[in-house]
Amino acid sequence: MAKQHRSEQTRNEIVRCAARLFDRDGFPTASMSEISQAAGVTKGAVYFHFASKDELVGAVQELGCVMLESHAAKLASNENSPLQTVIDLTHTLAAWLDASPVVRACMRTARECADRGAPFNDFYQAFLKAIRDALARADAAGELKSGVAQDAVLTQVVAASTGLEVLWWAGTLPRPRTLAVTKVWEVLLPGIAVPARTTRLERAGSSAAAARPPVSFG
Repeated sequence: MAKQHRSEQTRNEIVRCAARLFDRDGFPTASMSEISQAAGVTKGAVYFHFASKDELVGAVQELGCVMLESHAAKLASNENSPLQTVIDLTHTLAAWLDASPVVRACMRTARECADRGAPFNDFYQAFLKAIRDALARADAAGELKSGVAQDAVLTQVVAASTGLEVLWWAGTLPRPRTLAVTKVWEVLLPGIAVPARTTRLERAGSSAAAARPPVSFG
């Protein structure tokens, strides 16, 4: 049992170190040798847990997806409106880009390896699904204007979120990062939401959006 626990700890440390290197240097540049050195293990130990760098990317993406899906489920279970959940998810992503090398690694590998599909874009697809599901609930709750297509709103929201991520990488997104998200919603909401509902929506995100990534996720 102790040996299994140590093996699991080693695997988790390898994943966290890989995330930090993918975040800092990018997937094409980061090598398995550098990852093993950062994790303080032999290269053989890395290959014991992961047959390839692609497999390691999958583990990093999975870690990000678990974090995102857990938070999305928590937001969906509270008393906020579904459209507030959409707003909160975008604020959470902006906050996590500041706080989590895992999330930054997930987004960067999706951007660098966009043509390779899964697992490189798993986190992006999970974010897309979380937004799509919340928009469907918002439409069912009568929060979206009549004639507003969910897919069109989804495209706008995700395009804005990923666009802000690009600005983050370019160093042109001022702090606090979430202020830019708030401004996006100030422009977007009047065009998509029923006016009577918009007065109750917090464009700067509700308190639920402020969740920081668990320490174990990095």
